[in-house]
Amino acid sequence: MKLVANPLFVPLWEIHAVTLVAAHVLFFALNKATSIPGSVLGLAAAALQLTLPLLVDTTPGFPLLIVTVMFMSMLSALRLMDVATVPSATSKAWSFPEYVEYCLTLDTKPMRDYRQAQLVKRASQATGGRTARRFLERQVPPEKRNAVYYANLTMWIAAQWIAYNICIYYMEFGPFERNPPLMQPFNFARISLKNLADVLAPTLTICIVLNLSYVFCFHAIVELFRIPYNPMMDNPFISSSFRDFWSVRWNMLVKQTLHRLTFEPTMKFLSLFSGPRNRDSSKDVRPPAWHAAVAAFNAFIFSGLMHEWLIFALMDIPTTGEQMVFFLIHGVVTVGQVVVVLGIPRKWKLRSAIDNMPLPVAMLITDILMIWFAPFFLNPYVRSEFLTKISRLPTVF
Repeated sequence: MKLVANPLFVPLWEIHAVTLVAAHVLFFALNKATSIPGSVLGLAAAALQLTLPLLVDTTPGFPLLIVTVMFMSMLSALRLMDVATVPSATSKAWSFPEYVEYCLTLDTKPMRDYRQAQLVKRASQATGGRTARRFLERQVPPEKRNAVYYANLTMWIAAQWIAYNICIYYMEFGPFERNPPLMQPFNFARISLKNLADVLAPTLTICIVLNLSYVFCFHAIVELFRIPYNPMMDNPFISSSFRDFWSVRWNMLVKQTLHRLTFEPTMKFLSLFSGPRNRDSSKDVRPPAWHAAVAAFNAFIFSGLMHEWLIFALMDIPTTGEQMVFFLIHGVVTVGQVVVVLGIPRKWKLRSAIDNMPLPVAMLITDILMIWFAPFFLNPYVRSEFLTKISRLPTVF
């Protein structure tokens, strides 16, 4: 039962869109006009945006539009939390265009120059610079966004649109009408190519909708501000491991925010309970490996909580914790892969076999495990009949 009646039956996406804009305008106005710390205002604005839409009766609306707006709404709430980590002196000095630029790109010009220098420094390192190098290589500055670039982008969008229509066409045959509707994890008796296809089709659909929404929205933004464009995805379905998927290839825009909101604070907190391992302060002291493992797992817990909110707000159905289970499993596997591999002595043949595993084999194992655990993520969308509505949308076939 919602606390606020909605006699006008305003669609769900409009409620979230209005709340999104209001939260940012309110934060910026109070941050400029009052002495309240930006961290307090940012967290309060994020809480307002996350809770207010849950209190109002809404009508469902158009499925694809809901997905797009809800994704932007969750991203916006993460941005408000991210702004809360920026020193108040810096955030209060921003003009409104600078604030909008930061929320849309995670940077203003001075901060972008500083972080670019840090990325170059990390990328030059022999170890630990892989993600930084990949990030720099994928950036597209304004001078490189020419006619050839947009021609390639158009073909890439067309390929995704065709794949999306194929998935929709497949889902029209009703893979969600059976009970249980999807391949259940850990049920070896139900493994078949048909069940794998039933999981893969909606997974691809959701990925494509999110990616294309980002491409259209953010290309307009980066052209307006004439700033570098950072792709959201980097071919996540060819990931060689769970770590490769989450750290390098999947939703890099949110990954940066999660790093600042969860990973860095956790690392700083854990450093209070672990003294320096090297008394020579002139040398770079690396924290214990278990610090990074705990910090990474904490990021998965935070992601699980945000997706539980997304399901409750988007579907208006009781949450059952399946989203949290999905991210906890991925957290365990991601951290476990690193811990187990690093724990095997290099002289052992098993370590050599893992290090020299052919890339296609690693990709196949990763994709199978991803599909295996996907029902935890998809089942709430099935129970709410959201995917059924998506499957009934018109296609080009």
